[in-house]
Amino acid sequence: MAAGVRRTSSALIWRDDRDIVRVQIFPEVYQTVITARENVKAVRTIKGGRRLPTLINIRGLRGISRQNLLQRLDTPE
Repeated sequence: MAAGVRRTSSALIWRDDRDIVRVQIFPEVYQTVITARENVKAVRTIKGGRRLPTLINIRGLRGISRQNLLQRLDTPE
């Protein structure tokens, strides 16, 4: 795992040595708009304004709120 690891309330996020941003959602997490926005912010920080591929592992995700499905996460509240 490369430097610059970010831990949010629902995921571990880092950029690997091939410049792929990796997001590992914690097991049994129920993703909400708040936690999803927290993850998007962490990914943007790691990317530093660069366009980098992102791999999101949702294995073990408990569920996602209906509100997440209806709302774009990259827009402010």
